Amino acid sequence: MTPHQVVAVGLRLIAILWVFHSIGQFIGLLSSDDPDGWPLMGFFTVVQFGLCALLWFFPASIATKLLPSAKDEVVSAGPPGPQDWLAVGTIGIGIWLLSGAIPDAFYWSIFVGMNPFGGFSTLDADGKAAVITTGFQNLLGVWLIVGGKGLAALLWKARTGGAAKS
Repeated sequence: MTPHQVVAVGLRLIAILWVFHSIGQFIGLLSSDDPDGWPLMGFFTVVQFGLCALLWFFPASIATKLLPSAKDEVVSAGPPGPQDWLAVGTIGIGIWLLSGAIPDAFYWSIFVGMNPFGGFSTLDADGKAAVITTGFQNLLGVWLIVGGKGLAALLWKARTGGAAKS
């Protein structure tokens, strides 16, 4: 199994989890007492389901974008090395982190957008902390995905003391 296949399978699993999370989120928002926010909820729900569809129908293309250097390398007869799997794992953690953070960001966007009296400034301390944490999770997830190979190389170098890739 190649790293691309692992990432593609992971993307499909994330799509399944995201769909269920989005359905639960949408049902919770529909039960709110403010029908004026439903168009905004509908828009964000369509966007989330569209992103889930992209992850489900195009996992190989997305995996190629996430691991671009592997497509340019000559295919070796041996299996991927530990550093390659470390990079895939790092990217997988980023994808997993974003699978929860992106729906939460949509939730908070809808929640703050439905509040006509100031949005973020009217949230209590827990709400403000949740919004800030969601933003941090999104940034960390993107960083792990985009910089996954570099972070994996740094971790491998720290673990092996600079020994060559095996």
